[in-house]
Amino acid sequence: MPEKEVLLPLELWRVILNHLSVRDLCRCSQVCQEWRELVKSLDSTRWKELFLASKRWKHPNWPNYTQKEPSSWKDTYKVHHLASKQWVNRSVEVRCAPCLYLFRRRLDRRRIFRVGAGREFQTIKSAIASASPFDCILLQPGVYDEQHVLSLKFPIEICGEGELGDVLVQIAIEQQASTTRIQNIILQPGPQRSQTTLPVILKVGTGHVQVDNCVLEQGQVQVSSPGSIVVRYCTFNNACITLRSVGFSRIENCLFSTDETSAVVIEGLPPVTRQRPISRPIEDWMTSNGIDSLGLEDLYDLSVVDGDQGMKNGAKLMSGKAIEPQNEKCLVPPAKLPDEPMKGHNGSQVTVLTNDLSQTKTSLGVGCHTRRYYLDAQCREVVRSIHGCIVRKNRFCIGKGAVLVRRRGHAWIEGNEIGRLSHGIRCLTGAKVVILNNRIHDCETSGIFFRERSTGLVAGNHIYSNKEAGTDIRSGSDPILQHNHIHSGKRSGVVILDRGKGIIRDNDIYDNKEAGVYILYRGNPIVKHNRIWSGRAAGVAVTEEGKGHILYNDIYGMEWGGVDIRNGGNPVVSNNWIRDGHADGIVIGEGGKGVIMDNDIRGNSGCGVWILTVSKPLIYGNRIADCGDSGVALVSNSDLHHDNQQLSSQFSQSEQEEQQMQPLFFDEDLSSASNFDDHEQSIDLNGPRPDKNFACVDNNTIFDNAGHGIYFSGSEGLLIRGNNVHNNEGCGIKIAKPAEITIEDNSVCRNNSSGVSIEIACSANVSGNGIYGNRKHGIVVSGKGLIKENDVFCNVLSGVELRGPGDPYITRNRIQSTDHYGVNILENARGYVDSNDIYQCSAAGLYQHPDSTVLVINNRTIPVNTKNGRQVRIVNEGTNDCRHDPVGLDLDSPPRPLLPDKNSKFPRPAMSRISMSSSGNGHLVAGMTSCNGRSRFCVVS
Repeated sequence: MPEKEVLLPLELWRVILNHLSVRDLCRCSQVCQEWRELVKSLDSTRWKELFLASKRWKHPNWPNYTQKEPSSWKDTYKVHHLASKQWVNRSVEVRCAPCLYLFRRRLDRRRIFRVGAGREFQTIKSAIASASPFDCILLQPGVYDEQHVLSLKFPIEICGEGELGDVLVQIAIEQQASTTRIQNIILQPGPQRSQTTLPVILKVGTGHVQVDNCVLEQGQVQVSSPGSIVVRYCTFNNACITLRSVGFSRIENCLFSTDETSAVVIEGLPPVTRQRPISRPIEDWMTSNGIDSLGLEDLYDLSVVDGDQGMKNGAKLMSGKAIEPQNEKCLVPPAKLPDEPMKGHNGSQVTVLTNDLSQTKTSLGVGCHTRRYYLDAQCREVVRSIHGCIVRKNRFCIGKGAVLVRRRGHAWIEGNEIGRLSHGIRCLTGAKVVILNNRIHDCETSGIFFRERSTGLVAGNHIYSNKEAGTDIRSGSDPILQHNHIHSGKRSGVVILDRGKGIIRDNDIYDNKEAGVYILYRGNPIVKHNRIWSGRAAGVAVTEEGKGHILYNDIYGMEWGGVDIRNGGNPVVSNNWIRDGHADGIVIGEGGKGVIMDNDIRGNSGCGVWILTVSKPLIYGNRIADCGDSGVALVSNSDLHHDNQQLSSQFSQSEQEEQQMQPLFFDEDLSSASNFDDHEQSIDLNGPRPDKNFACVDNNTIFDNAGHGIYFSGSEGLLIRGNNVHNNEGCGIKIAKPAEITIEDNSVCRNNSSGVSIEIACSANVSGNGIYGNRKHGIVVSGKGLIKENDVFCNVLSGVELRGPGDPYITRNRIQSTDHYGVNILENARGYVDSNDIYQCSAAGLYQHPDSTVLVINNRTIPVNTKNGRQVRIVNEGTNDCRHDPVGLDLDSPPRPLLPDKNSKFPRPAMSRISMSSSGNGHLVAGMTSCNGRSRFCVVS
């Protein structure tokens, strides 16, 4: 560099350096740090020009994102240059005399043999016969259609001269050397090609082959252990590649279109069994092959090992209601910010991370700025155990399918564009995969398919607009699906069936035509921390003996029920937020079971929970509010009758055809996966056990609903116990049809109608309740039953009103009304009023119509000195605390309902532990009436 007094401006130096070659630029960068920075500043000019000037290199982001420039053209040039030389490093040094050439031969002195018309050699075989190891065979433009298989027995490079497409080789190549490179040619089968199956155009049984910038047509590439292959920037036209028991091969930046088979078939257990470091799952192999970093670091912060620590450092939930998209292309998933952590939070290592509210995400994921998540121990174990082939940054656009992994094969599938195929990715018979950051869309069947005990990690993918499920899990498969966007499907988002398992967590599942998550036929997944929203059917549907644990999900804005359970479905639905749906929050149809526990169910247009009473669910500890109909409705009307349907026969037939069409040149027992053990997943939850004989609504808080708090119009038994029912527009609890009903230990207050209403011909046992502050009567009885040991205070009208023609027995209650009768017996009433304490204020404590036949005996009327017309008031009227104040009253027991206080003389029954074991297609049927007829819900059959 000249002295400072005579320094040229940097702009002039850049003009001068722009005329240098790659070699000269590298030498300049070694002069000093200042020169090095000056050479680096030419990244977007000279380095880009040098890269694009090479006819043998395609755009670094080909074939998917050619409009997007790499972060550094200089680094990209370096990677491509090193990759073109790495085939030499794969040579195996065998310590024997014939291989001494590996040590004494210098690659920069290798010879180039030109083949073609007017050249020294007319055929490829004659040139190879005269060549030495590591020489280059340069093919002139033309067609080479030699008759026999071309066997490569020593390391050699075969390159085509001119533009891609000028050199056509119609001959099968068999690799027998330690390493080979093939570049810039079109490979086709010879004239003797088979008419039944795709002929072999490249067979690798040993050594290593590197294929760069080629076109492979009308044939297949077969690779088997101990051979390996690297395929880069190639085009496959009606051609496929099959790899068996191959470790750490690579298919990168290729374009596939095939009509007969899956484009890439990976099968057989890879030979490597040693686990790799998590930060670089295949670090040594990547370094030796000039590969840039895999995408795991882009999605996950691998420096954090403990998921709990990750929760402390960065996990947070989005706040508020639904976020309106900024434009029609931006979709922002809704989220919530609870006032306090949800009940039963188990400190899971999986963090609930979402995008910043200021950042938007398009439906295709292009240009999205996403957070980095924390990878828990279970996912790390999956990543460390992958030793198979890498399929990355390819485009699969036309044909049967993209990638098929089977027979315990391993694969790392990353950054691919997979669209408009018959199917996307299939994992069969014990396959293990990592599927990362792909876009899978517009497939004729499912986007990702797991079958026969396949496992793996599916993360960071955009799966959308597929005609079947976005992801299909069955036959004992147990993958982990997390941080994916699964949306706009023509059917369900995720389907789990046929004893399929898996962990479905922290995904955005939205705008699917059918259920967001569909569990049936003994499917048993764990579905947690997902955001399921804006679907045109149910959020989660469980039917046909499906199980599962549905935990900590945000289910928002569904067209039908947020959760739909029927036909033997028996899940655990716990700690979810089910809100702002266009129909009911939870629907439990005929044959539905399960535990519905500790959920927030708010703002749904229909009921909070709608139950067909032939079902026997347990509704426990939920918060049900702001719904457009009743909080909990139990009805006897059957659903619209539809036959249960299996998966379409067309889908099953396509699977069989796929098996027949694949190139099965390897023999292996397909039933080997049946030797795997099948274990049920279970999660221990605190709560009461469900009863086999009747449904149970227990310990819920039901308030601010537009209908009744709890509405019963069914025909089966029901236990209503320990609920806090207040501020509903209708009655607190309304019994409209006869059945075996038990109403005990509930707090029913400040409802706009009566507290408890028992209609004509109905019967209920009402005991231990606190009923007060309702805008009409405390208890209205037109039917029959036993009403005992209740506290009925401060209701606007009568405390208890008997209307007849029922025959109830009312005993040992404490009854008071400030301005009306404590007990009001109308003309047609019958029954018994026995041994009650009736607190008399401004009106008479008891009034009986002269024509009634009610037997009134042993009641005690207690005059109370009033102050301003009231002697009993409601404590904390503006809160959810609905107890009455017993000051000034002579009570022989604590106020009802008795709270679950360990110091109470009358404690509530203790909770016991439960352990319940917890996977489609369907038709959608809408019943559009209210809870008094049919509820609005989704029938998934």
